[in-house]
Amino acid sequence: MQLPAAVENYRPIVSAYASEFGMSDYVDLVLAVMTQESSGEGLDPMQASEGAYNTKYPKTPNGITDPQYSIWCGIQELKAALDKAGCTSPYDMEHIKLALQGYNYGPGFITWAKSHGGYSEPNALQ
Repeated sequence: MQLPAAVENYRPIVSAYASEFGMSDYVDLVLAVMTQESSGEGLDPMQASEGAYNTKYPKTPNGITDPQYSIWCGIQELKAALDKAGCTSPYDMEHIKLALQGYNYGPGFITWAKSHGGYSEPNALQ
């Protein structure tokens, strides 16, 4: 998959924060999330303003106005979702799907989905 140039421009920052948070093996996944969330555009490229790790900006859509801080928050949010989903590697697609849905819907979705058979398209549409 070719990533938008605006997303690729963030690769060095994503790589640095991914390393800081033990997510070096997931850099491409982080960039894919950024592509889905914003195509690398705007000041909140990870759309992380409403997440738990944002403590500096309003918790409203696009509340973060610092792209680096958005990435810092978003990587931690994604790591928490991957951990909660039980992801064991960047190739563990079953759990990555669940984590990505949790990144989008919030961590409560992961708990709910696990009690309803895990990730599935019908569960994702609930």
